[in-house]
Amino acid sequence: MLENDLVTPPSLTWHCCSATRAGLRHIVNEDAAAELADVGVFVVADGMGGHTDGALASRSIVEIIRCVAYMHDGLDARVADIEAALHSVNEALRREAASRPGSNVIIGSTVAVLVVNEHYAVCIWGGDSRIYLRRRDHLYQLTKDHTLQAEEDADAPSGILTRAVGSAETLDLDRVVTTVEPDDTFLVCSDGLTKVLSDEDLNALLAEPIEGLAARLVASAVDGGSTDDISAILVRCTEKTI
Repeated sequence: MLENDLVTPPSLTWHCCSATRAGLRHIVNEDAAAELADVGVFVVADGMGGHTDGALASRSIVEIIRCVAYMHDGLDARVADIEAALHSVNEALRREAASRPGSNVIIGSTVAVLVVNEHYAVCIWGGDSRIYLRRRDHLYQLTKDHTLQAEEDADAPSGILTRAVGSAETLDLDRVVTTVEPDDTFLVCSDGLTKVLSDEDLNALLAEPIEGLAARLVASAVDGGSTDDISAILVRCTEKTI
């Protein structure tokens, strides 16, 4: 549990930055990301590598969230719109996959969405893209990976997803809600980052100034040996000044 979850914070605003890059041996970046700071919505989607049109899936997710994030004001309504949109994308990707020749075609992507206002943050996800919170020098992983290794068999190979948008007829999303405090830093990222950077690495990096921090995280992952597509969005909350 996070400390002081029931404390209502003062009026807050947020600062953000993002970065994404294709894997070193990838022709196409199958990650997609968007920071919609004016409505407090931040999303990373990671197209399923080795499957047909992972880039199509991730970009479809990001584009529909870009549209629905502005439909209604209020945190609850915005979260409901985003979840409904993800279910709609799931159905569309399933129809597209069924129209392709051959059997067992999958057009899918992970998704991690952070929705914030002055008081609360909502995490919505499916797959192994993650959302972290750094608060008072401690790092918390707010999401739990939907992988065979995390859920069923610790000895299973990494990266075998149990949930993703487009991978099953019914989309099963998870949601976590937490309060927001001054100086909280959130990280939304694909697994190209977390495969090579430990929690200790992330905690140290997330203490740095926010300007250019996403690009520095991506560069650190590449230096650490990541060859996968990498996306990172940083959101830092601060007290509003009069």
